[in-house]
Amino acid sequence: MRKVLTHSRPAKLVVLRLSHLGDLLLIIPALRALRALHSHAEIVLVTEEEYVPLFSLVSAVDGVVGIKPRELRSRKARQRAVQRINGLGPYDLMLDLHNVSRTRVLRNSIHARQVLVTNKHTLGRWLLVLLKKDMLPRPWQVAYGHLMPLRALGFAGEMPDHRLEVDNERGLRLAGELGIQMHAPPLAFAPFATGCTKEWPGENYIELARSAVERFGGVVLILGSPAEGERGEALASALRDDGITAVSLAGRIGLGELPHLLSCCCTLVGGDTGLAHLASACGIANVAIFGPTTPRLGFSPLGERSTVVERELTCRPCSRHGGERCPLGTLECMREIRPQMVLEVLEDLI
Repeated sequence: MRKVLTHSRPAKLVVLRLSHLGDLLLIIPALRALRALHSHAEIVLVTEEEYVPLFSLVSAVDGVVGIKPRELRSRKARQRAVQRINGLGPYDLMLDLHNVSRTRVLRNSIHARQVLVTNKHTLGRWLLVLLKKDMLPRPWQVAYGHLMPLRALGFAGEMPDHRLEVDNERGLRLAGELGIQMHAPPLAFAPFATGCTKEWPGENYIELARSAVERFGGVVLILGSPAEGERGEALASALRDDGITAVSLAGRIGLGELPHLLSCCCTLVGGDTGLAHLASACGIANVAIFGPTTPRLGFSPLGERSTVVERELTCRPCSRHGGERCPLGTLECMREIRPQMVLEVLEDLI
């Protein structure tokens, strides 16, 4: 018999999930489930400062405490961060949806009557990567895993909506301010990743753009972080040299505005990155190209309009998050995915 916590009407709840973009978007269903269970409670999210703007688009959250990564590296700075969090408490319930050393340290200092913790099946993921031994639950998706602790509160429903509450009209206005032509919905590319083995070759994006623009029309938007700004402009320039209208937004638009603009696009193509999850959360068609990682690790984008393109190879997965080099030196998992394969998936999605 499942145990249901006795404190049935908590007044304040705190949720911990520090990073990264894709992982944070996968907690949205759990936040909405928590809101459905406790409609009158105040829900506070603790996350890294750069992700705070995203949660203005999730009405299930009442407040967000942003923490700089460096605040968790020293005792004094961490104490100040904890004071800010406790200043909004005390809390009846704390839900740790990260469950790493950083959040465990915070858990020990935050004042909460009860604590629930997610199970990310870290050991199972390591066994899959290192030994190719699949001991993970079936089906397995991290977003479903985040709902499991809520069963102790009485949650027994279907997965709530995973999408952000975006404003398409705001996105259109932003496109005008950025000088983006909107005669047709743009095609968004997210070609960069923290681990270069997760990056599909740039020439493949150019080849795909030729066919995709011909079929669907629209400007090509290159997305990325400020650190990827130079590479984004280089790819946009290469596309323009090929006669394709392209604009690099890498480093030019923040997380507070990007979801609204992305909601105006017809699709996003990219790797196993946070921007693929963002496209899913914005409700648009998206194709995620998986190489060193696999959906069995639990981090594929949610939703019926999300599709993963991958090659079935015995060496996969070779990494939990992607790395700087292919262990075999071939990067076969990415190179064997041809633009025509991705185009055919797009034609089915759009």
